[in-house]
Amino acid sequence: WASAWDTPADAREFAEAARARFLARHGPARPEGGFQVFTSGDWRFALAEQPGRVVLLASDDAVALQAALAGSAAAADLDNSRERPGY
Repeated sequence: WASAWDTPADAREFAEAARARFLARHGPARPEGGFQVFTSGDWRFALAEQPGRVVLLASDDAVALQAALAGSAAAADLDNSRERPGY
């Protein structure tokens, strides 16, 4: 899921609240590819704040989550290159 926000402050506020909720529910996260990954049993939840949006990936399949993390990082790189002329 990707949530879009009107302002960077709105996105940051949501990301901070989501991180706090996942931390309280699932314990500390581990960083991976720009995401914070929380674990609960077989489930993994990956949360990242990207320019103007917050991305949440969730899966009970570790291989699928790794693929989603890789795909999301590539998409974020493409989005960022469009924002910088000449990149």
